[in-house]
Amino acid sequence: MKEKYIYILVLCISVGLFSGCELDNYDPPTSILQGSVVHENEPVGVRSGGTRLELWQKGYATPEKIDVFISQEGTYSARLFDGEYKLVRVSGAPWQNDTDSVTVQVKGNTILDVPVVPYYRISLPEDYLDLEDGTITTTCQVSKVGDRDIESVTLYVGVTNLVDANNNAQSQTLTGADLADLSLPKVNSLVLNPQLQERQYIYLRLGVKAIGIGERFYTPVIKINLPS
Repeated sequence: MKEKYIYILVLCISVGLFSGCELDNYDPPTSILQGSVVHENEPVGVRSGGTRLELWQKGYATPEKIDVFISQEGTYSARLFDGEYKLVRVSGAPWQNDTDSVTVQVKGNTILDVPVVPYYRISLPEDYLDLEDGTITTTCQVSKVGDRDIESVTLYVGVTNLVDANNNAQSQTLTGADLADLSLPKVNSLVLNPQLQERQYIYLRLGVKAIGIGERFYTPVIKINLPS
């Protein structure tokens, strides 16, 4: 009788180990869903790690959320299993809330650009920069697109190509009366601190913030060579 119990115990352990190996031997996902968050076919610049999309795979009784963070250039990428997913634009971003989800069929490498309506946009003319005696002056045009009032326009300067409200060495902000008439170009000047002036180059970026929204719409990051 004792030998019978030992045999059953060994059999149960063997089955358990085999089942565990079976679970561990599932192939990982190999398909890629990628694209950009866009407005009028142009990527929307954001704070790195500050905005995200949500993916939900259909066909399961209890689907799980997959967070997909958006890069500062407005691109995103996720490694997934093939199947049908529901993509959701998460609130709190520098664009208007859109409760409509986007259905996407992922099979192999799939590209999907996600349209949004930002509250504001910034365009930079070619002669955006004037560097003299350690002073940087930027001129930009701010355009209202969404349905909120403007709060601020900020010039950010950094020492790496990751530049935003949380990653910068120096900044200068326009608010109030300086933003009253958006038909006029907005000029923002900043005197570089001594440490930045000693560098060979810096990185520059502008961000515009709508009232009541935590995240900003950003321009692309630009590398500026400083005079020796």
